[in-house]
Order: sequence, then C-alpha cells, then structure tokens
Amino acid sequence: MDIKFYDLPIRGDEYGSLIAIEGNKDIPFEIKRAYYIFATKMNVWRGFHAHKELEQIAVCVAGSCKFHLDDGYEKAEVLLNSSSRGLYVGKMIWHEMYDFSPDCILLILASLYYDLSDYVRDYEEFKESSTKVALVKFDRIFLDLSWHWLNDPEINQMTMSGIFSRKDQLHFFESLDKRTDYIIFGIRAGVNAGACGLKNIRDGSAELFMYIGEKQLWRKGIGSRALELLENHGIQTGLQRIWLKVSRCNLIAINFYLARGYRIASISSEDERFHLMEKSL
Repeated sequence: MDIKFYDLPIRGDEYGSLIAIEGNKDIPFEIKRAYYIFATKMNVWRGFHAHKELEQIAVCVAGSCKFHLDDGYEKAEVLLNSSSRGLYVGKMIWHEMYDFSPDCILLILASLYYDLSDYVRDYEEFKESSTKVALVKFDRIFLDLSWHWLNDPEINQMTMSGIFSRKDQLHFFESLDKRTDYIIFGIRAGVNAGACGLKNIRDGSAELFMYIGEKQLWRKGIGSRALELLENHGIQTGLQRIWLKVSRCNLIAINFYLARGYRIASISSEDERFHLMEKSL
C-alpha cells in the first residue's frame, strides 16, 4: 500500500517556530474545512469510515496517535508523531485512529465541506465498492484527471501519448460523440482509476488502449478486470479481433497481455521499437 506523507515547511527564529499550510501548494488540494480532535479517552478508536470523494491531510500537532489504513486490497499501520509531517488519506481509504497519547491534538485538513452522503460507514459496503471495477462514461471529470495522468512522465511514456495541449484535449473530447471509430471509458474502482477504450474500429477489428492513472492502484488486478470488461464490450459490438502496440522494452506489459491470451503478431512496420500484439475474440 502506497503511504504518502507531506513534509510541512517549518519557519522560525530565536523566538520560536511556525508552520503555515497553504492549499494547492504545501498539500495537493484546496482546503475547504479544518477540524481537530483532542482529549480522546484512553483505548478509544475513532474513524471507522471512508470517503467517496473527500481527500484529507492528518497532522499530529501535539502528541501522537496511530492510523489503520485499508484501501480494499492492502492494510497498513502508520504512526503520527510529528507536527511537521502530514499523512495523506485519499478517496475510498478506510481509516481508523487509535492509541492516542493523552496530549494528542490531531488536525485534519479536508478538500471538501462536510457532506454526510460522502461517508461510507459500512465496512462490507466499502470492500465491495473499493474492489469492484466498472467501465463508466468518460466525462469531463475523467477528462481533467486524464490531463494530470497523461502528463506524468512515466505514464506518458508507457502510453506513448506524446505532447498535447489542453486545447488538443478539449478538441478530442468534443469530437467523441461524432466518432464511430473510437470509444473511450473511464475505469472506476472505488475511485476514478484510469481510462481504456478501442480505436481504429473497422472491419471487425479495433486497437486497444488502457492505463491506470492512479499509481497507488497499480498491481491490484484492476487492469485485468477492465480488460475483461472491454473485451466483452468488443464481443457485444461484433468485434472479432483486438490488437495493440506495446514497447518491446515493456516486458511487464508484454507478459500481462501474453497471460491473457494475446500473442505477439509482428514487429510494428512503422517503428521497430514496438510489438504488435493481438487476440481473437
């Protein structure tokens, strides 16, 4: 499980120290709400929920406590005992706080205003929601997320997306309803996780593309399930063959597709750095 901390800048002089936290600068979101927990009784556990859309930073400004984190796939225990280090608690992370020291003051910075409907308080519901993979409409929320995902150098290289502008992206998005040779889905796995689709659709054949943009969700089986759903969509729409282009250096991707029934058809005639892989449906 990927645990993310944010080190908060300490400023001070001979008179003392100060920490100022600015949204979208020191932490990755605009601060809409702040609250703090204190005077927690001995042996009390708090939390016991996840949030559908809310993101949080937790800072022990005094004392210490522990967090139990669960993303539906893995669990982790984290000690907070520094006033200059914030723990990031993202969307759909089940969290419980415990082992509060008598002097603990736990500050929470939140990305959204209080919304009761954003809470998931039933653990079994959380487990089902966080591990269920679905292909959903690629809307403007996914469009904005994909801008950030595809501008990550690692993801950009793997997807061979190249350089594009916001204007290019918006033009692409506005063209989708008119195209019959291209379809794109958002991948939902508790949170918006990535995108996949089919392009160059013609004569019963289509080119596959897929990426998981949220790196903490890599190697969780989400890509496997999304691929299965996409192949089922292809079968239902009359496709007989799916193919894709994979870098010859990307052995992880090559082995991923080989294990799921794809074969290496040839080396790309356009660029010898790539394999063409295909699967009959």
